[in-house]
Amino acid sequence: MRGSRRYACLALVGLLLGPFNLVAELPTKSEIIATMDLVNTHYMNQRPDPGDPNWIHSAYFEGEMAFYAIYPDERLYDYAVLWGERNSWLPQGGISTRHADNQACGQTYIDLYRISGNEQWIHGIKASIDSMVASTKSDDWWWVDALQMAMPVFAKLGNEFDDAVYFNKLYDLYSHTKYSEGGCGLYSDNGCYRFDDSLWWRDREFLPPVESPNDLMVYWSRGNGWVVAAHVRTLREMSTADPHYDEYRDTFLDMCASLRDRQREDGFWNVNLDDPNHYAGPEESGTGFFIFAIAWGINANLLSCTDFLPTVEKGWKALESAVHHDGAVGYVQGVGHAPRDSQPVTYRSQREYGEGSFLLAGSEVVQLARGEMPVPEMAARYEAEDAKVGSGAVSIVYSGYKGTGYVDLDRVAGSYVEWTVDIPESEERQFAIRYASGVTEDRAMEITLNGTKVKDSSFTSTTDWSLWSRKYFKIDLKAGENRIRATALTENGGPNLDCLEDWGEYRGTWYSAPDFISQYGLDPESADRITVTYDVTPLQNNIDGVTGFADSSVSISGYSSHAILVRMNGTGFFDARDGSRYRALSPVPYTAGTKYTVVVDGDMVAKTYDVTVIPEFGTPKVVGRDFMFRTDAPATDDLGKVCLVSGDEHFKIDNLALRQNAWTRVGSHYVMASFARSPDLPNNAMDGDLESKWSARGQGQWLICDLKEYDWISGISTAHHLGDQRRYSFIVAVSDDGESFTEVAHITTSGTTTSLEHHAFSAKGRYVKITGMGNSADDWNNFNEVELGIGRRKAGKRRG
Repeated sequence: MRGSRRYACLALVGLLLGPFNLVAELPTKSEIIATMDLVNTHYMNQRPDPGDPNWIHSAYFEGEMAFYAIYPDERLYDYAVLWGERNSWLPQGGISTRHADNQACGQTYIDLYRISGNEQWIHGIKASIDSMVASTKSDDWWWVDALQMAMPVFAKLGNEFDDAVYFNKLYDLYSHTKYSEGGCGLYSDNGCYRFDDSLWWRDREFLPPVESPNDLMVYWSRGNGWVVAAHVRTLREMSTADPHYDEYRDTFLDMCASLRDRQREDGFWNVNLDDPNHYAGPEESGTGFFIFAIAWGINANLLSCTDFLPTVEKGWKALESAVHHDGAVGYVQGVGHAPRDSQPVTYRSQREYGEGSFLLAGSEVVQLARGEMPVPEMAARYEAEDAKVGSGAVSIVYSGYKGTGYVDLDRVAGSYVEWTVDIPESEERQFAIRYASGVTEDRAMEITLNGTKVKDSSFTSTTDWSLWSRKYFKIDLKAGENRIRATALTENGGPNLDCLEDWGEYRGTWYSAPDFISQYGLDPESADRITVTYDVTPLQNNIDGVTGFADSSVSISGYSSHAILVRMNGTGFFDARDGSRYRALSPVPYTAGTKYTVVVDGDMVAKTYDVTVIPEFGTPKVVGRDFMFRTDAPATDDLGKVCLVSGDEHFKIDNLALRQNAWTRVGSHYVMASFARSPDLPNNAMDGDLESKWSARGQGQWLICDLKEYDWISGISTAHHLGDQRRYSFIVAVSDDGESFTEVAHITTSGTTTSLEHHAFSAKGRYVKITGMGNSADDWNNFNEVELGIGRRKAGKRRG
């Protein structure tokens, strides 16, 4: 019945809107599941150790278990169990904790208990919640994030043990947050305030009369995401006969209506739901929780599909646009509690709860989509006990293995297990070795195919010999018989090996290919400036690996198809193509196994580009400055294609991102700001004209200058509107990559001049961020001019 209603919902929306105004249709079930699988596989591949039971990881596992509920892939279950076992099935901080963040892990512990029936898995979280139930204290949840972290834990225990005491205590805690915290509670519609926004303030810090720089409320997106998701995960556990069910439901419905009205045209929501100009831009984590909640409301027959399905369709399209080619999820605001935190939020901004909210959203959206629900393929499993073993023995001492046993390798270098895989035709496939390691140190093994080395791989500890994890890798199998061997490289031997799993088509990190077939599409965007960033890890020394970027219309046939080429050359250094030759202003050496961040800034008007390479934990180096697009390359108006070229498995690419021009060029620099409105635009602050200015109202508004190279900054000179009558305050911070900034100066002007006034400090970086804190008269930030002292300066040469 529910399935047929969803198809009717889709048809009705199309009928009402007419053939020329159809909302964007959802992808098929198979397409949505494929995207969810890409995201989740990338997450697991990047984190063989699933981490502590903190709220950040817990938010991911909520999504992972929702994914498992609709797509029961055994890898998801095994990974969640590994997380619980690793943390002894205890909440963060132990049984005595009352902090909601620490209890969020209990949602997944209870979900796993419902599958396994193992009561030991919920002993710790139940004891923690029981101690709260037994007390009269009810003011623990002073911030709205707590609702999502802990409300569902109380509800799940109440449902599981059919005990109303959990639901009663849940309401005591919830009602304090809603009606009493901070004096009048954190919900805008609780009768204490003259608002009908049906939204929540994050905590008492944001209660009225606190406003955004534009005189609007500060309703933090992810904070409201936590709340609306908490209502969903609580309502689905409750009986409609519960005395508070109607209140939870009505609050949920009011929130959904309010959220629908605040959705951006691109499908995202802003970090401040009430003010689109307060740190404007897409943000994934709040958007994911909102789409999860609204889609669930449609599926549960609580929301009209006619009214809300367009919101879901736009939102899912936005969420998909945040997924990188390798499965990473971007546009995620970092840890914080307000719109101002972890800014700017970009395509490269990632955190674990981003994947969690994406998977939660997908678990409900997929039920609204057309098509048949795909069934996860079981891996073809090749048992270690049936394979060829060198210096080892089949054992059954420890539990948790599949098949009839596992191989316990001797503690000697050269011990191995070799599996034989026979396939009818050549194919690139993803494999995993299921293993356990109860020792603290990593154990290194060499993976070979038919005697040829594929890679060296480090098998991290699983903390116990009965806890099993997976190590993923790619192998290009040849038609016929293939011998895949894992050989211990140190005298400690290898981990215990359970089986080799064949998971089919390779998913996850991009690896280079032997020719130009490894092409990936970027969104082609026309702009004066486009910035491409990616992380590259060479897997060998002295390779000849090239990353090339070309116009979206170009048919790739060779190196000459690419306007931009960044190379790890055969002599062990980074360089780049400058017109008709490769060269480097600063040759950057590369080492196998080290990650390097590459930043390519393309000027699409001048047809030049800059290349900066940042070694992990190292200093940025400018490899190319104003290098010409390749002389014989086709015309390039965008950067719509990227190709990876080298011998197979020579390097890997992660976190590819394309940023359209949000910058304005001023002389040799670029500027952008958190707020821009004509005529007081950001470029006015650096145009050499004291009569023009950049203005933005409110503490936290920022201006960033890109120097285009990593250099010394010997201070800053500023001039301000009415600067002879007002003292302006601002913070200066620097950054190597434009993402992570370090504060270097807190400055307050003298209030005695409208001319340039110098403020000395010494710092080094490529990007300089000025965060305005208003002035002595009001909260406006008015910068008539900004000059930076660039480079080491001799005495007497200082500006200002």
